[in-house]
Amino acid sequence: MAPKTKLAIVRGGNPGHRSKADIESSKRQPLVDKSIPFREPEWPTDVASRARQLYRALRPVLEREVGLIGAQQECLVQYCITTARVESLDRLIAEEGYTVVGAT
Repeated sequence: MAPKTKLAIVRGGNPGHRSKADIESSKRQPLVDKSIPFREPEWPTDVASRARQLYRALRPVLEREVGLIGAQQECLVQYCITTARVESLDRLIAEEGYTVVGAT
């Protein structure tokens, strides 16, 4: 008998006939680099509350789904700070409009 093609395997569905409970219990554990202790950083005062909120919402999801190691942790912190600043500036523009400072 010839080996199955990849497409035939995918079309075959759940060949192990595993129950949904078995599939749920075998989900992967969070991938975190334990050699780099990482604690919540000191946030800039202008965006501290929103950056902290984003960080606390995103970190567990990213750890569980893709893992957070080394530089990825720092990228998450920078993303939270940048996103909080952009939201703050958008709010300021909505309230005051665009302002152009120049010589008169």
